[in-house]
Amino acid sequence: TALISSNLFFKERDIFLFALGLSIITTAMMGLTETTLMMAIIRFLAGIASALTLIVGTSLIFKRFDISGDSNLKLAHFCGFGLGITISALAVSSTTYYGFDWSSQWLLMALLCCILAVPILIFVLYLGGSAIMVGFKSKEENKLNKDENKERYFLFIINKNTNSFT
Repeated sequence: TALISSNLFFKERDIFLFALGLSIITTAMMGLTETTLMMAIIRFLAGIASALTLIVGTSLIFKRFDISGDSNLKLAHFCGFGLGITISALAVSSTTYYGFDWSSQWLLMALLCCILAVPILIFVLYLGGSAIMVGFKSKEENKLNKDENKERYFLFIINKNTNSFT
């Protein structure tokens, strides 16, 4: 979070997009190198990029969930990690089955990442992160609805005890 201060030039979205791009580029670079030292350097950079993507991306998404007042969706966000692991396992298995070597697999995984990054880019760049909130109410609206429902429930109990209904 030290990199993402309101006093610094970088915004969360910028860091997220940079890290996402670096993660895809380092995935492709793995298919273009054969030396162990370069692979170690690339994987180190990929690890930093992946960590930033995970942490900053989660922060961006959780802020949107907090704005909507529906923090239950935070748990659903983490299902994406399992889905990502499953997709990559299936992709590696299928490319191995069709005879692709390890360097071609890295390049194909980078291509897959590019394809899967398109909805993320649309969401972050063009929709301002608001697309997921379609149909959701602000935290204030949710609070008003909850208070209104509590008031109705309370009035129902009072009326029920007096044997009259409204």
